[in-house]
Amino acid sequence: MKKNRRAVRMRYTGGYELEELPAILRHIHVMRRFFGEVIDASPEYRKHYADLHVAYMDILNEELAPFALLLALSLAEFEDQLQQRLI
Repeated sequence: MKKNRRAVRMRYTGGYELEELPAILRHIHVMRRFFGEVIDASPEYRKHYADLHVAYMDILNEELAPFALLLALSLAEFEDQLQQRLI
């Protein structure tokens, strides 16, 4: 696996804001759509699902690795905000 050394752009404004989050989510949605519309819809492609899914997860892991801490912090903060709204 190649090392991804790109810098993570973020800012702290009383909460963590990951500037690349919209782009990250778009890529995830595209791949989910690909699996749903292409792989799941075609018996010919479906027989390769396991191999394609492993390759997809490897790439996703590689691409999201630089963002892991910031994504976790953002999710924790989001959860805290949700809980405060429910109280």
